[in-house]
Amino acid sequence: MGGISDPLTDSPDRIITTREALADLVRSLERADRLAVDVEADSLHRYEEQPCLLQISTDEETWIVDPLAIGGLGPLGPIFGDPAVEKVFHGADYDIRLLKRAAGFDFSNIFDTMISAQLLGLPEVGLQSLLASRFGVALDKRFQRADWSKRPLAPEMIRYAAEDTRHLLRLRDELASELDPRGRMEWAREEFEILCRIQPAPRRPPSWSDVKGSGKLPPRDRAVLQALVEFRDGEARRLDRPPFKVLGNPVLLELARRRPRTPDDLQGIVGLTPRLVDRYGRAILGAAQKAETVPADAYARTDRGRPPKPSPEQIARLARLKAVRDEAARNLDIAPALLANRAALEEIAASEPDALAATLAARLKNWQRSVLEKEFERVRRLADDRVD
Repeated sequence: MGGISDPLTDSPDRIITTREALADLVRSLERADRLAVDVEADSLHRYEEQPCLLQISTDEETWIVDPLAIGGLGPLGPIFGDPAVEKVFHGADYDIRLLKRAAGFDFSNIFDTMISAQLLGLPEVGLQSLLASRFGVALDKRFQRADWSKRPLAPEMIRYAAEDTRHLLRLRDELASELDPRGRMEWAREEFEILCRIQPAPRRPPSWSDVKGSGKLPPRDRAVLQALVEFRDGEARRLDRPPFKVLGNPVLLELARRRPRTPDDLQGIVGLTPRLVDRYGRAILGAAQKAETVPADAYARTDRGRPPKPSPEQIARLARLKAVRDEAARNLDIAPALLANRAALEEIAASEPDALAATLAARLKNWQRSVLEKEFERVRRLADDRVD
């Protein structure tokens, strides 16, 4: 097959680097009824992340597709959307969003081994831990933070990428065999169907409120911080670099507190090196000075858009609902938040009696309702009877 290289003499891994080779691979995969899939991206190294490698394994063979060499992954789209082919991921949420954004893929028939491990109540759900405990496989995680957009790829990086899917189908079978007898396969199927429908969120404009600790700043400092995050975002886009690699959040927060006016005000800030001062000092001072002219009222603390403060009755209902949720989670040996998160509990506690059924249907998945609905309704009736 043209466009296929085999840098590993001790494995069947192949790197697909041309459209012709990708077409041949698609024809091979059309005969498979299931695939293990993983993606390596460059989110720690670029402003807009992109898939840099796509690893695919069948029960017999592993391929690594290089979308940067090929110019995209489009020909693989029909396979990911084919309900007759099961696609096995570990932690599919990120990969699905990435592939939908970058390649426009649709998804059907997903199996997620991480979600399966969570539904089984396993103490460790990371792929490294699962493969070590189940099969004695030790994954080399040296390249978790590597820049996968760089070429050429070292052979050890290729080996690392291949290992993430090589054992995934075997892991899928083990976890499925444990979900079935415990009556949780339908729970998993519902979660997998939800995964197929998730969509990548549009990139939000930079906001001062995204910086940890900014909520304690006075309005004028927040205005300065907003100007700084906007400057950083523009520079990150220009350099094609993640914003945190231009200036870190702690630096921006300290600059906002100082509201610098002169170069001396930029001295002594941890993380703001002399080199960064030389590069960005003038721009930082310009952004801070511009922010001083912006009306600070726009950054004043406000309760607009926030839910009203819960009543004592709602707080009491929330405590009872949480107790029911926690007991059910203990009986099932799963994490309480997997059964119902705090936001769902708060909304259920705040719902009016005649809207409870609709709230439960909106806030809980079918499998969660099958566990919690009757007890939640009982708790609400008892609580409301006490109030009456």
